[in-house]
Amino acid sequence: MVTVFREVLQDGDPTTCDRDPPTYRSPNGMLENLYLMGTTGQKLFHARQITRPVFIANPKYDGRCRDTDMDVFCHDLYRTSDVTHGQAKNSTHYLLLDRPERGRAEFPTRLDESLN
Repeated sequence: MVTVFREVLQDGDPTTCDRDPPTYRSPNGMLENLYLMGTTGQKLFHARQITRPVFIANPKYDGRCRDTDMDVFCHDLYRTSDVTHGQAKNSTHYLLLDRPERGRAEFPTRLDESLN
């Protein structure tokens, strides 16, 4: 699963193999979403639409992923059969890009456990 996840991320960035080691660059499209959610409180979707098991990556040190936001989101997930709320130790907003000791190593393992 970890290998497939890595490949999917890297396939979305045509410059991945231009660097050694290959790295993933996150697109900036989410900035508009952050603006809408942060300034107007607009939900991009309602969690009641989700009916499958959910794994939430909630970085410990992330101002954009606050515990109060996660509480509301988890409350709205009432139609799903299983919610795993994962918070990697010492993790930041840059969970997928940060150093292994800042959550990058722990996140794929927790995700894999959730899927099995």
